[in-house]
Amino acid sequence: MKKMINIPFSVLLFLACKKEVSTPYDLTKAKAAITESNKTFGYGFAKGDVNLFTSKYTKVGCIIPIGAPKFCGS
Repeated sequence: MKKMINIPFSVLLFLACKKEVSTPYDLTKAKAAITESNKTFGYGFAKGDVNLFTSKYTKVGCIIPIGAPKFCGS
């Protein structure tokens, strides 16, 4: 009786431990995207274009400058 229980359990354990194949991560592309986003953010900040630099924030991300209204991402 124990063998009958152990066999299905062993099969389930084997299937649960199956390694999934993922696509390789391209660090160069990620760094390029971050650099481009940082340039846009810096340009918008330097020009005082609130809409441009808050576009780099998520919808819930906000900047709250002292003495001014908060600006949230779009």
